[in-house]
Order: sequence, then structure tokens, then C-alpha cells
Amino acid sequence: MSINDIDWVEQEAALEAAAKARATYVWCEDSRKSVHAELMEDGRKKQGIDKVNAQEAYAYRHPKYKEHLEKKRVALQEYENLRMKYELLTLKISVWQSLAKYQSTNR
Repeated sequence: MSINDIDWVEQEAALEAAAKARATYVWCEDSRKSVHAELMEDGRKKQGIDKVNAQEAYAYRHPKYKEHLEKKRVALQEYENLRMKYELLTLKISVWQSLAKYQSTNR
């Protein structure tokens, strides 16, 4: 492997994608309770559900809530995938640096 083998533009794009995926994950985590509360309110107003535990059950099984959780899962999976690729690249660069240093001292 040579340092010239690395596509730096592609690596920068991957880092931007990782940042976007992480931001999406954090947004999903932060807004989960809001989505849940909105669906509980929807259960009370539109479905006529009076008991809080029934409203909560309605919210948890609502497709909108499940969709929100799926978006969170996808964002985390994408972020972790890109993070692992970045760590692998960092390791490859470290190996390349070690080899280059070793080769320069043995000339």
C-alpha cells in the first residue's frame, strides 16, 4: 500500500457522511420522546383513549413511532459502518508510516 493509493476525496466524503449519520442518530434520540408524546396526545384526542397507559401503548405500537426507531437504527448502522472504515484507514496509514520509516532506516 502506498499513500498515493488513498482516495482522499472519497475519504472526506465518507467523513461527511459519517457526521450526517451521527447527527441524524442524535436527532432521532433527542426527538424520540417528542414523537412519543405527540402520538399519546393523538391517541387521547383522535382515538378517545383516556387512560395514560393505553395512550402509551397506542404510541409505542403506532407506525410513525416504529418508523422513527427504524430511522434511528439505520443512522446508527451507517455511522458505525463509516466509523469502522475510518478506523481501518487510520490503521493502514499507521502501518504505511511504520513501513516507510523502517525502509528509510535500512537503506
